[in-house]
Amino acid sequence: MILELAHKWDFPQVKALAIRELEEMGMSDVDRIVLYHNCSVEESYLVPCYSALCSREETITVEEGLKLGIATALQLARARECARSKWKANEGRSPLPDDFQDADMRSLIIESFNLPATLMNGSGGSINIRVVCELSLIVLRINQLETPDLFFCTFFT
Repeated sequence: MILELAHKWDFPQVKALAIRELEEMGMSDVDRIVLYHNCSVEESYLVPCYSALCSREETITVEEGLKLGIATALQLARARECARSKWKANEGRSPLPDDFQDADMRSLIIESFNLPATLMNGSGGSINIRVVCELSLIVLRINQLETPDLFFCTFFT
């Protein structure tokens, strides 16, 4: 509350004091990121929060993603993807393993979206990876995002 008011009324010394106090408080990284974004806190305070979210074992949950906003959630998901797999700098994304089959992707999608396991038998139609990628790029162009690899990395994380 103090940080928000200090930001709103442009009291830099009070804002700095509030940040110092908040840094000592037990607060989730997601809540801290949201608060710091809303109050335009220096990016240097965000780096440890971003690092903690990317380093933890669990992926960012849907609820956390909604709190963070799409841009931040996608950037964090991309950073996690890059940290956890072989990153090809010249292509801007990590490749799928050579032995990763359509059935593996189908299983991953069903699990990630909490879909019924009965879809594994193919009754829902098959997932064509190329079509999914092309549709993803179309959606990104429509939304005018500058980095299509963000969605690619997030979608297949």
